[in-house]
Amino acid sequence: MEAEKCAGLSLKPVKCVIVPTSHTLDVHIALRIKTWLQENIPDWINFNIKSAAIYLGFLLGPTAGSTQWDKPMRKYLARARAIGATHAPFNISAYMYNSKAVSVLAYKAQLIPPPARTQQSERGALSTITHFATNSLTVKEFFNMQTLGCTKIQSIDCLAAASMLRFALSSHRSWVEWVRQLRAVAREALPLRHAFSGILSPDFWDSRPIALNLDTAWQDAAKHKWFTDLALDPLTPAPPNIQRTFYANILAIKFPCDFEAHLTSHITRLISPRADPNRCRIQEAIKQVVTMPAQARIQVLRTWVNSWATSRRFHERIRLPCLFGCTDKEDDLSHYLWCDILWKDIQETLLAPLPPSIAERLGVHPNPTPPERLISLQTLGCLYHSYHYLRNNFCSAAHFLHVPSTPELRLCDADFKFFREEFSAFFRGAALAAGLACTPRGVQPVTDGTDTHIAASARHSGSSQPSPKSQSRFSPSGAVFAPVECDDIVPGSLVGSIDADALRPAHTCSVSGVVAMGVSD
Repeated sequence: MEAEKCAGLSLKPVKCVIVPTSHTLDVHIALRIKTWLQENIPDWINFNIKSAAIYLGFLLGPTAGSTQWDKPMRKYLARARAIGATHAPFNISAYMYNSKAVSVLAYKAQLIPPPARTQQSERGALSTITHFATNSLTVKEFFNMQTLGCTKIQSIDCLAAASMLRFALSSHRSWVEWVRQLRAVAREALPLRHAFSGILSPDFWDSRPIALNLDTAWQDAAKHKWFTDLALDPLTPAPPNIQRTFYANILAIKFPCDFEAHLTSHITRLISPRADPNRCRIQEAIKQVVTMPAQARIQVLRTWVNSWATSRRFHERIRLPCLFGCTDKEDDLSHYLWCDILWKDIQETLLAPLPPSIAERLGVHPNPTPPERLISLQTLGCLYHSYHYLRNNFCSAAHFLHVPSTPELRLCDADFKFFREEFSAFFRGAALAAGLACTPRGVQPVTDGTDTHIAASARHSGSSQPSPKSQSRFSPSGAVFAPVECDDIVPGSLVGSIDADALRPAHTCSVSGVVAMGVSD
């Protein structure tokens, strides 16, 4: 009472918690504590008695370890799902994931390492925000996306280790003394097996002391040459951006970049199970991909790792056939790379020779010139974009809700013809915007102020008016395309006289406060 008067503060019993630390909490212990409070401090009789309580955001107590990360992980996963629901481009999703989701775990990770189950949750969250097929990329590739010129994705394990090491450096004096005291008390009060095994807490505590976590982080880092080379002095202020330095070195050890081998494995399976990996020039192709726009890089990467959203790849309820009318062929990337109908239409659009091999179509063939490889990769990006335009607007699961659950869906010739026309029209626009040459009667962006549509060119009709079938069709890019005569286009080469930037969509949207192009990856 005297302390309360002097401080001018009063305790609110409903917010106060008593945590027994020397014995397992049960009904009898709680009753004895209540009885003692009633006899000695009646004002505290309504205090809560628990085996763990929150202090400055951390659960402290004998049973804190079992639920320490439950709330942060729920918040992390909820934010990852929200980011995935925006369907934003890869770079924006990665930026929001780093700043809005992973950051939720960074505060607690300064003192307490994340549990082992975090790795599985993180793997699912990465697939959720990027919409890559679950087995198309490993966590090593996700955490090294910056090698392709994309926004890097932070690793929870590496961020936690870097955060704890940075805190251990800045508070070195404090925790070293606490570890010394813990070891001295453990030798006096705990069984000998605890002292010799390095356990500094009783058996009924399910988590290690925080000071011991910091000591372990420091000792583990001291085993590596990169850490000793830094020659850090715990008695002086830490250098600027030291956590970033820690993160980069820890990432290089835990998740070394091996993009070339991973992509080679996927691409050789797409080409043929018996393909020679040594004939795939992945390194040269990666160097070319880095020079492409951000959206095109992700489109090419999704193709290389077999991450098209086909009904077969994502195990959809309705299994679609080839959307271009091939007999007894499935809606699958491995078929579309060979599909004669599809590539004949691409050949007619680009007025270029048909690439004879899958390696050439994937842009990894051994002996092309840099412009030839760039054209192959740009064509691949346009193919990805056009296929997903077709899927999202006409062949998504929502279009077949009325169809009974059957293994395969039968489509008629009119459906295939319609799909080919829509694909052809959109591919022309995508190819021209990417800087590829198209047929003399091409497409250009037009805004009519009323509606957004894609109008097929000469393939639909000879007039300059949009095809009735194509009215009110929304393009993923948000651009409006209509037929126009295109002059000065050299077949099979990059566009010279047409400014490709002028054909890029001006429509923008806001995603969680970030202005982004209305283009899907």
